[in-house]
Amino acid sequence: LSMFLISSVPNVLAGGKGKGKGKGKPEKPSDDIFAEFVLQYNVPDADFNTIDFSGISYLVDNVEFFTDASGIINLVFNDILSHNFTILFGGVSQTIIITETITSQDVMLSTKTIDLSTVFDEIFIIAGGIDVEIWYNYAGTSWDLIQVSTTNVDGDASILGLVKGTFVISEVGLFNSLNNFTLDQPTTLYTTQLIIQPIKTVFDLDYVTSIFGADYPVNISGLVWDITSDGTSAFSSSTWSDGFIINGGIVSVYNLFPSMVIPWIFTVFNYGGISYVSDVVIGGFNEVELPSKVLEATWLYSYDNAPAVGFDVILSLFNGTDFEEIGSYTTDLNGKITVSNLPIGQYKLNGDEFDIIATDLIHTESYILESKSLEATFAWNSDDSAVVGLDFELFNYNTGTWILVGVFTTDLNGLINLTSMLQAGTYKFDDYSTFEILESDTVKVIQISVESILDGLKGFFTYIQREPEYSFLFFNL
Repeated sequence: LSMFLISSVPNVLAGGKGKGKGKGKPEKPSDDIFAEFVLQYNVPDADFNTIDFSGISYLVDNVEFFTDASGIINLVFNDILSHNFTILFGGVSQTIIITETITSQDVMLSTKTIDLSTVFDEIFIIAGGIDVEIWYNYAGTSWDLIQVSTTNVDGDASILGLVKGTFVISEVGLFNSLNNFTLDQPTTLYTTQLIIQPIKTVFDLDYVTSIFGADYPVNISGLVWDITSDGTSAFSSSTWSDGFIINGGIVSVYNLFPSMVIPWIFTVFNYGGISYVSDVVIGGFNEVELPSKVLEATWLYSYDNAPAVGFDVILSLFNGTDFEEIGSYTTDLNGKITVSNLPIGQYKLNGDEFDIIATDLIHTESYILESKSLEATFAWNSDDSAVVGLDFELFNYNTGTWILVGVFTTDLNGLINLTSMLQAGTYKFDDYSTFEILESDTVKVIQISVESILDGLKGFFTYIQREPEYSFLFFNL
């Protein structure tokens, strides 16, 4: 290849003999061939003040060169051979055979298109009707606003008539040069997405007081609520919408636009028999405080519906994965526990599950405990024979006092059998040793050794039984 190439402004031709300056025809030897190509775009739709043509690749006799900002290419060949000028732009290849001087020839380049889609941040749903600005960077120095466009109802817009270069697409008034992208030489269609920041209104539902401390979140999935203005519901618990997100006790509502006449109202319906109404601050943080719940649970015994006094229970709350213990309690004289400041949720008392729901004010549970059985065998201390027909008093220890349960008589086997008559607790017969009937017991079996009067007088008299029908006492005087 024997040529000289200038791609700059002003045009300066170099090489060969008699080279001159300027944009006009140069002085050159008769055997030199001169060619000038001017790059142009096919009618850009955008309002470009000046277009930067720098960095566009082209070939001269299969050797690659790049344009400067002017887009004017000047070639000088000091031979009489033919030469090829080729440019591939946007998938379209153009080749010009140079056999003689070309004073000035336009090379038309196809414009580029951007397919834009707009979605709302966080909820990622279509953002239609959004006004956007298209900014163009000239030669890496200044940013020019070249076009304003509006997305359709589907959140789409086609931005036509663009050139190779660096751009920014932003919401009107939110230009940020850091959010730029480049339309390169091969690209014809560029697809991009613009994330739109929606109006975000937050509702934080907490309990006024809670067993877990201050600001414990309300599980809003268990509530009936809505957001209305002038009787028109925008969002509610009964109608799912992409326009809000629930996370625990936080409801984030998007694009709830201010009402100039009637304000928006947030209502929680039938919460413990009361509806709670709050005014809404659009685009702000709205704190809604609800009262916690009360649990009353009672245990009675099956035999006589007597209260299960001193019965120990464990209260657990389902945490989404498993039941987690939150407290242990003991029943009072009425067989009852009362637990305040509870959130709505799924609970378990010992092994029994139940739900405390939004409509509850005081949630009540009642349980029947199977009464316990007792088998008490009485035998004489002297010979371990059955104590027959003897009365014994049974006492139950209750809140510091021994209370008489009843008087019971041994049978022919020395047995007192009380079937499903007793509750768990501490007992004793007369003044004999105490014993415990546990909640886990079904039948409590005990043996009591009874000392007779004769056993206590062995040093004073001797008891002799010679025949079954005769008994004799011999006193040792």
